[in-house]
Amino acid sequence: MALARQAVPLLALAIAVSGCRDRAQPANDKRPVHIVVLGSSTAAGAGLTDPETNWVRRYATFLAREVPGSSVTNLAVGGYSTYQIQPTGTTNPTGRPEVDPAHNITAALALHPDAIIVNLPSNDAAMGVPVGDSLANIKVVEAQARNAHVLFWVTTSQPRTLPPDQARLLLEYRDGIQGMYEGYALDFFTPLARKDATPSAAFNQGDGIHPNPEGHRVLFEQVKKADLPSVIASTRPAP
Repeated sequence: MALARQAVPLLALAIAVSGCRDRAQPANDKRPVHIVVLGSSTAAGAGLTDPETNWVRRYATFLAREVPGSSVTNLAVGGYSTYQIQPTGTTNPTGRPEVDPAHNITAALALHPDAIIVNLPSNDAAMGVPVGDSLANIKVVEAQARNAHVLFWVTTSQPRTLPPDQARLLLEYRDGIQGMYEGYALDFFTPLARKDATPSAAFNQGDGIHPNPEGHRVLFEQVKKADLPSVIASTRPAP
């Protein structure tokens, strides 16, 4: 389910992941920051009657209160995969989506953010992309952010109703992201899934793909509890 392609500026702060393995110690100096979100239909808020129930906007509103002056720019586009967010100039393999220069890591870094969050939960699996290829794409994006001294957080996959072989890719991607990024991986799978790893009806819009408002609230809570403002503050030099 796709939304219009547009960058949505939102009041708030931060979500980002560092390429570092060791999580930085929280600090109390929470100065305003700018966060850019790259993603697909979940981050774009597909299917929501009230856009304010989207997890990105919920977090933006929360952060606006917690760290006044902070902002979030949402570059997510429905239907996107790890291929569209590759750096401008990248030639993707034949048969894979082309890079979108308006909604990719290059566009995100051009906005000079303090942090980037990537939320691409299931479209790679739906296309049958091998998990190794998806993780390699994420590594390229993370390296671009790291080289620009921008923190980087990435979400896991989310449960989605798919044929068994593709559903297995969701689990492998979830485990791969958590293994690669440890404290900088945001678990968007566990709270939305039933015990059999399928989407929980309580948190799904009924299409087997997109979270409903309560599901977005759960995702917001996952980001909130990571206390990203403290991590960001601890990595920045004093003014």
